[in-house]
Amino acid sequence: DIERYLKGMPITARPPSWRYLTKKFLVRNQVAVAGVSLAVVGLVSATGFALWQAQVAGQRFEQVRTLSRSVMFELHDAVKPLQGSLGARKMIVDKSLVYLDALAKDAEAREDVQLDVVKGYLRLTDICGKDLGEASLGANGEALRLAEQAIAVARRVVGKNSGSKAGRELLLDSLDYAGTAYRIRGDFKEAEAIAEESVVVAGKLMESDENKERLALALKNLGAMKFKENKLDEAVKLVERSLTLRLELHRKDPKNTNFLLELTEGEDWLGAELWEKGRKEEMWPHAREAYRLAKEWYGIDKSVRPRLATYAGNLGQAELRAKNYERAAELVGETLRLREEMAQAEPKNGLIALRVAAAQDRLGYVYGKWGKHEEGIVIGEKALAKVRVLQKIDAANPAVNKEVAYALVDLADNYEKNKQMNKACPLAKEAIEMFERPVNGLLPALKAQQEQAAAIVG
Repeated sequence: DIERYLKGMPITARPPSWRYLTKKFLVRNQVAVAGVSLAVVGLVSATGFALWQAQVAGQRFEQVRTLSRSVMFELHDAVKPLQGSLGARKMIVDKSLVYLDALAKDAEAREDVQLDVVKGYLRLTDICGKDLGEASLGANGEALRLAEQAIAVARRVVGKNSGSKAGRELLLDSLDYAGTAYRIRGDFKEAEAIAEESVVVAGKLMESDENKERLALALKNLGAMKFKENKLDEAVKLVERSLTLRLELHRKDPKNTNFLLELTEGEDWLGAELWEKGRKEEMWPHAREAYRLAKEWYGIDKSVRPRLATYAGNLGQAELRAKNYERAAELVGETLRLREEMAQAEPKNGLIALRVAAAQDRLGYVYGKWGKHEEGIVIGEKALAKVRVLQKIDAANPAVNKEVAYALVDLADNYEKNKQMNKACPLAKEAIEMFERPVNGLLPALKAQQEQAAAIVG
């Protein structure tokens, strides 16, 4: 033990402990331990410095990204309402996308960064003109290209993280933008493929009412594409699924006017499509439901009076085609009454005044078809007097001239059927004179009225 002690080794006369053995080892290997300690300290210091540098770099990255987002979204939105700002808006988003697009090319880029890129693409798609609406550059082709880039990035995000709700929602937005652009271009085959993917994506986002509405919209869009291809059974099933979802949402929240709006317009749209495709018996439930829902909506919000007037008029025209004259007269009469109420509230609104005259003329036309020509004449004279006043105010207005032509021919027809040719012929001749000097394409638009007027005179 003395020899072991002198050599710095543990002695056997005492029980060994980890602390005792470690102390002996360190004393015995002071130089080696010092070297290792220095190496460890150096490694720790280097690691700490690297982590600090990474933290600083991360902070700088976030600062630059925040600035880019602020420019692309906040500054863009502040500039948007300004007149003549379209070029500046495009420049703002373009410059920001140069930065964000470079980040998106990195397959390992963070999800939130890639989603920022998607939002940027969609913002630029709006400016270029995906649907040629708002103030846009009218560059539908460029808008479509950007929407497709948005889809590619959003698909990548969802492919890496199938549970990314934000990724799926932005993918759905991107598909909607691209589908709109394809429909504007008349490329219905591509629009249908986009609509089919939208239904799949929206179907996985059903946990909220908002996303149920988005699924309903995707189903309706796909149904519209099927109607274009005359795949009527598929189209009807898809749109009816859409309406079922919207009805569920409406029943859950009856006072939510957005849900009621979409449901009402969906019913009206499906009815119109079915009528157009010759499936008239299937049309009736949807046209009547649209009108019923519009009445319900009017009970909640009187500002929807114009829509109720439109739906009543649409259903009235359908009832007229079906020769349900009494019901048609009731509905067109309701349209007239509602529009007269609107005119009383806005007596200087020329467009509303024109719609009042148009509704009055249609009511006279309905009475004529019903065989009640004397009533049709009284109503028709009032309609003609109203549109003549509007024509004096704006003689070059094509919408006014169109209604004048309708009123002349419809009233002439009622006089002829009532055997009052002395009244019918001058009105028909006046209409023919309008057709012989057509204003803004009046002749091709009203060819049937021209032929009717010629038949009365002949």
